[in-house]
Amino acid sequence: MPAAAQDELQTALGLHRSGQLEAAARLYRQVLAAAPARPDIWQMLGLAEFTQGHLPQALEAFDAAARLVPGDAGVAFNRGLVLHQAGRSQEALEAFESVLSRQPAHPKAPLMKAQALHALGRIDEAVRWLDAAATSAADPVPLWLLQGEWLHGLHDHAGAAEAYRRVLGRQPTHADALCNLGSCLLRAGRAGEAVDVLSQALRVAPAQADLWFNHGLALARLQRRVEAEQSLGEALRLAPGLAVAWTQRGLVRSALRRLDAAVADFEQALRIDPGQGEAWAALGHARLDLGDAPAAVDAYQKALAIAPQTDFLLDALALARARLCDWRHAQADREAIEAAIRRGSPLVSPARIFALMDRPDLLLPAARSYVTHLRLPAALTAPAFRPAGRRLRIGYFSADLHAHATAFLMARLFERHDRERFEIVGFQLGPARRDAMHERLRAAFDEFHDIDALDDVTAARLARERGLQIAVDLKGLSLHARPGVFAARAAPLQVAYLGYPCTLGADWMDYLVADATVVPPDARAHYSEKIITLPGSYQVNDETRACPAPPPRSQVGLPEDAFVFCSLNSPYKITAEVFATWMALLRDVPGSVLWQLDGGEGPRQHLLQAAASQGIDPSRIRFAPLLDPQAHLARIGCADLFLDTLPCNAHTSASDALWMGVPVVTLAGAGFAGRVGASLLQAAGLPELICPTLADYRQTALALATQPGRLLALKRHLAGQRHVLPLFDSGRFTRHLECAFEMIWQRHSAGLPPEHVDVPAD
Repeated sequence: MPAAAQDELQTALGLHRSGQLEAAARLYRQVLAAAPARPDIWQMLGLAEFTQGHLPQALEAFDAAARLVPGDAGVAFNRGLVLHQAGRSQEALEAFESVLSRQPAHPKAPLMKAQALHALGRIDEAVRWLDAAATSAADPVPLWLLQGEWLHGLHDHAGAAEAYRRVLGRQPTHADALCNLGSCLLRAGRAGEAVDVLSQALRVAPAQADLWFNHGLALARLQRRVEAEQSLGEALRLAPGLAVAWTQRGLVRSALRRLDAAVADFEQALRIDPGQGEAWAALGHARLDLGDAPAAVDAYQKALAIAPQTDFLLDALALARARLCDWRHAQADREAIEAAIRRGSPLVSPARIFALMDRPDLLLPAARSYVTHLRLPAALTAPAFRPAGRRLRIGYFSADLHAHATAFLMARLFERHDRERFEIVGFQLGPARRDAMHERLRAAFDEFHDIDALDDVTAARLARERGLQIAVDLKGLSLHARPGVFAARAAPLQVAYLGYPCTLGADWMDYLVADATVVPPDARAHYSEKIITLPGSYQVNDETRACPAPPPRSQVGLPEDAFVFCSLNSPYKITAEVFATWMALLRDVPGSVLWQLDGGEGPRQHLLQAAASQGIDPSRIRFAPLLDPQAHLARIGCADLFLDTLPCNAHTSASDALWMGVPVVTLAGAGFAGRVGASLLQAAGLPELICPTLADYRQTALALATQPGRLLALKRHLAGQRHVLPLFDSGRFTRHLECAFEMIWQRHSAGLPPEHVDVPAD
């Protein structure tokens, strides 16, 4: 090579080392013009062009080098890199295989062969190749890391975890392996192990935001929400632009019922990434829980526009509109939900749709899909269940052990249980409220445990340690429910009761307490549970509560001399069809008024507009503000007749009305939630007020409104028989439920599986 060319080569190499690649490439070409047979310079030119992203020029250079030294593994490897980068994966694969045929111990070719196989879609083959190559590689760690990444992408979490554990066997403090192993464990539903691994990773790399993020997710999965909030906060301190971390912290704060803080997090996530559908959906949920249904509808619509297949959006939007009594889209919403259930996606929450659709045939598949989605823990194998002693130990699990409708119904049952045959244990699921009812309930239990801060598995283990034979779930899939406690098997037998009028669709819930009205024998196929059929009504009541005198009508905003139809139900239960029937009744009964529970400005305005559109003076719609339970109970007596709703009947509100001597006219639907009114009326001795159609419903209500003597007879029946009606006989109910518990335990003790049980009447 001429001296001048040699000087240019040295200058080119210096430019290359300093990163001046374009100038270096230009000089390499000048040198090659004088010395075209130098493969090393063609190699350097190829590397300079490749680093700049000039793939055709790089390939041309490496091809020239390969012609000069056709057996050189280094040239073949570099050529393979360019082909891989150019998307010519089959040629790249052939290049890397040629390298390995010449130099089996090449340090990087095994990894790149796997990459080429992966790019060709031969993923299983790529994973197997990595496994084989790792056995002879001087440094198998990069191969295992890549294998773990791909297996994770294939949802083979166990295989991925094994790959990462191999890395940690060589390098116990490898931060990426620890992080990825924790992520695998989390996605495999092993959140407890994930927390341990990620905690170890954080000791190695405390400034790594994604570690704190995954740590927070794992803690949230374990219901360790305060710690989860702290970990996600640390992730955000390190990476304030991580939109998904704002969303996840908002979800944790929502679960902690810190809804304003949650909204702030969701809004910050959306400022960073307005296209994040999950954040819009979560914002909608929080807004809805805060009572701002219009803002919730807006957020849900944005989420659907971005990601229409997002789970739990269709039903959330439909419920938000129902809370506003905005029925313009009701039919389309129901059709969309039905189509989603039949397809199996997107998922919908059965806890929302039972109030919107009287379709038990759809509720069961929806519940099954929902419960599967929850990724709940597997049943525990230890500690073993304790054999029953002289008394059966019954655990009642609820988040409503305070001044709540469930507690008002259940309190007397807890007190009346026969302590010679039963021990009663209370388990607090959600945040405890220390009010007078809470103290009354705690005094009624033989034991009481607050498990709100425990994860599902720990809570189930505690229940086992306390020797429960039967666990009674009073929440189902509603707010603050803990289905994971029951998935982990808190007791040998598990029974759903009262708080959730629907099937759970889960194989770990053995029984559902019902009666022959809410779940007739021919409807049992729509329930995953075996049905305990009680005589009378499934609903327990407390006959020791007061029956306060009603205040003057003027005090609650009602005319003294008008006939008062009332529906002191939550507004979301009202449908356009039912409301139209109510307006027809107002037309039929001159001067009458409709008294409706006030759900806020949105539903109030929609109801008034709907009334006006049907020719009814909006002043004939009166709204009852929220009051404390005792004052609310008293004012019910100001009404003449209670009008029920469908597809979701009044439940506690209906029994409150009957207790106060106000007859209830109900529509009997197909599902549990739509047959509660019928159950209550049967047990109150008023089956004639159960109507199969809207036409019958209207005619029955009209007859009572226009025949004062008939209405008075019904009121006298309720007032005079209040303390002997089966509906309000808590002693009778307690005996029947205890009989049911003994019947199902006897089956279990005999080694028989759960089966439908009909409890005999006294």
